[in-house]
Amino acid sequence: MQTRHWFNKLRGFKYLLGGLMLASGSVTMGQDGPMNPDLSGYYPSAGYQPTPGGYAPEGYGPGMAPPSFQPGMNPWPAVSPFEGPPFQQIQQENGFWFDNSKWGPSQMSFTVEGLYGVYKKPNNRLMGSEGILPIYRPTTTAGTGTGTGTGTNATTSNITPFTYTGVLNDATSGGIRLTLEGEQADESGWTLSGFFLDEGATGEQRIATPTPTSVTTTPSYTIPITQRLQIVGALPLFDGDTNLDNANNTGVQKYDLLFEINHTSQFYGANVGGMANPWKEGDGFRIRPTYGIRYFGLRETFGFHGVDSGLNYTVGTTDLAVVTTTGRPRPAAIIAPDNPTDVLLLDSTLRSVVQSQFAGPEVGFRIDLGKDKFKIISNTKFGLLANHSKRSIEYKNIFNQTGSGNVPPATGVDQVFNDSDTTTIVSPMLEQSVLLRAPLLSYVPLIKRMAFFEQAQFQFGYTFTMLGEVYRPEENIVWRGAPLQTTIGDSRSTFWTQAWSFGVEWNY
Repeated sequence: MQTRHWFNKLRGFKYLLGGLMLASGSVTMGQDGPMNPDLSGYYPSAGYQPTPGGYAPEGYGPGMAPPSFQPGMNPWPAVSPFEGPPFQQIQQENGFWFDNSKWGPSQMSFTVEGLYGVYKKPNNRLMGSEGILPIYRPTTTAGTGTGTGTGTNATTSNITPFTYTGVLNDATSGGIRLTLEGEQADESGWTLSGFFLDEGATGEQRIATPTPTSVTTTPSYTIPITQRLQIVGALPLFDGDTNLDNANNTGVQKYDLLFEINHTSQFYGANVGGMANPWKEGDGFRIRPTYGIRYFGLRETFGFHGVDSGLNYTVGTTDLAVVTTTGRPRPAAIIAPDNPTDVLLLDSTLRSVVQSQFAGPEVGFRIDLGKDKFKIISNTKFGLLANHSKRSIEYKNIFNQTGSGNVPPATGVDQVFNDSDTTTIVSPMLEQSVLLRAPLLSYVPLIKRMAFFEQAQFQFGYTFTMLGEVYRPEENIVWRGAPLQTTIGDSRSTFWTQAWSFGVEWNY
């Protein structure tokens, strides 16, 4: 290091200037001053009276205070005048104490997802009254006996097949979900989400082949009867008769032209919730408790449609009335009407609808694994929801037209009935979702050049939602035949949906 010669000559002047400053700062001890000469002049002299209006330093008017810090702030070193971290906590982990401070601005994200949903199919329930036996024909076959004679073995074969609602498939549909999330510097946050799954339908239709030339009040016989009739379904209907042995077709209504059933489901909902500070966290993972309010809407329908020729089949003693391989009646078993115009088609329909609204609190936890480049998010939620359900049923011509006592009020007049009921119960809820987020859009041609998707992330997910104690339309039908009436039941079971999602998330 080099020292300028001219600056070196000023060293003496520097010491002289320092001595003058010390001399000018010394004060002689007054008469009333303290014994310590260093504190001379610090305390006011005897007889001092404060200025009216309060003390004010030089440059301030009477009663004016010097500039102050914000409430709770004092000059250093008491408390720093600078704003502290948004979150600060003293924690103990594995026997060590450490200061957990978190900085940073709040963050917000918006997600749009397309959904592919699957609805639980109807439960396996018999269509019709329980306990009714199918129509059958006894046959005798030669058998081998002991001794000098021959014996016979009796067998049975079903003529009218019964139908169960469980044969239907799971219904599928598309939908959309929107999610808005916010997160604070302390990693707590909030969520606002809503989704809609469109109506999904499943069903089964059985039509006699070849198709009848007409389905009117007067059948067309341009095709021979034996070629156009085919038993495609039947309804067992209890009419109050305790004789359940239906060898004479009592209690079972056949359908030899058309038999179809269908089931539809529509599901939607929303929730408002929050996330607490992490309960556990580490490098690349964190677990946070969640809470909120949940709402679901579920609308399901079950429908039946059957058409019968109105013709009756005899029950012989040795031959089956219907060919079991084809379902067609044997010519000899058909009771030919004296006048074909006297035979009226039976057109039966039934529709059961359940509209349910669910609302209530939910709690759970959220697990985040990974970092910005790749993240897996798991949400587990439990809820106890109020279930307000409205059930309705309407039908036409649900009776056995060939059985004794099972006739409609008047020939050719439709028998129409409808009923409704409203119930409020409590339904438990479980929802599990898994989401995968990654910046894959930056590798997709064309899209990666769009500024709109520059900060967006691709999201793929799966959500399973289950609700207990749910009224389903196919289960809430108490099937009866005239003169009794089909009414609304009170059965409940479990309903679930599962959905795969594909979407885009934007962070702000």
